Amino acid sequence: MEKVKMSSCRYNGTTTPKSHISAFENHMVLNTMIDLVWCKAFPPTLEGLAAEWYGAIPKCSVYSYNQLQRMFMEHFITLVDRTKMTTKLMSLVQGKDVPLREFITRFNKEVPTIPNISQEVALLEMQSGLLLGSPFRAYMGRKSLKTLAEALGKAHEFIKADETDRAMPGRKAPGD
Repeated sequence: MEKVKMSSCRYNGTTTPKSHISAFENHMVLNTMIDLVWCKAFPPTLEGLAAEWYGAIPKCSVYSYNQLQRMFMEHFITLVDRTKMTTKLMSLVQGKDVPLREFITRFNKEVPTIPNISQEVALLEMQSGLLLGSPFRAYMGRKSLKTLAEALGKAHEFIKADETDRAMPGRKAPGD
């Protein structure tokens, strides 16, 4: 039987166990579906605290990969991702001296972490987080944007204009 190689799938007990289980299972399903092989291939993916945890499991006490997975998740439960809520987006606000690009970048990093967020909620939270009186917030108030992609496209137009204005602070129009 060919040896299963998992050098890129390592877990040391300091990150979420869910992501390790997912990576391990995705790799293993490509190699074999034999439960015993999964049980034997799992320990070499562990290092540090995780390897110590596995070493403390009494010999012959694990009978299936599902049992091993359950034990692993239960032991490292404190590192399981907490589901983020839309309230996380409510805390994102564009400060007075924060460029639109910086706010949009932060917003874009948060939105994908919220499961099942609707386009309407994301758009509403984006608009409410924008600086009061800012041109892009006013634009969003006038237009009825339907998707986050549409809003982000428009935001990038405003970002380009804003950055162009900031790059040329001393220039004045003729007659000023």
